[in-house]
Amino acid sequence: MTASAQQQWEYGEGPPPFPLPRPPRQLVINPITNHPYIQYYGYEVTNEWLVRLAERHCPEELPDRQVQYYDHDAMMQGFYFLCTWANVVLGQKLCFKSGSVPPDWWTFEEDHHPEEESPEVVHVLVLCSDRDERRTTQEQVDFLTNCIGYGPKWWLSCGFGRE
Repeated sequence: MTASAQQQWEYGEGPPPFPLPRPPRQLVINPITNHPYIQYYGYEVTNEWLVRLAERHCPEELPDRQVQYYDHDAMMQGFYFLCTWANVVLGQKLCFKSGSVPPDWWTFEEDHHPEEESPEVVHVLVLCSDRDERRTTQEQVDFLTNCIGYGPKWWLSCGFGRE
């Protein structure tokens, strides 16, 4: 982000948010919330990608590799670094890889914890949802796309955590 764009952003000026076509509303109802699943616009990244980002750009902030929760701490440090570097507020959500609710999802969810790996779920860095008006600027999306290596897309939340 250029210095002038940074200054404009800090003072509430600057370019308008990027044009964002909204996805069609989901008709599948989450049985826990009794509402349609939320859709999020963002980037799929792995926890390992965030760890590598932290190790490359802010190793001094990381604990010793022998610490029990090193991977989690490094992942979060990579996430915070990316938010600061891009000057953007991102969220993190678990979303369905396929874009739809897998037929046997509730069987899996009843037998597992959200933290466990599922082949149907991906980690998404969220720019916005289909329910909010908060959006980043095109410059920020371009910066993140350049850092991550591919553009954002719409993802269907798997419904874990507070929505």
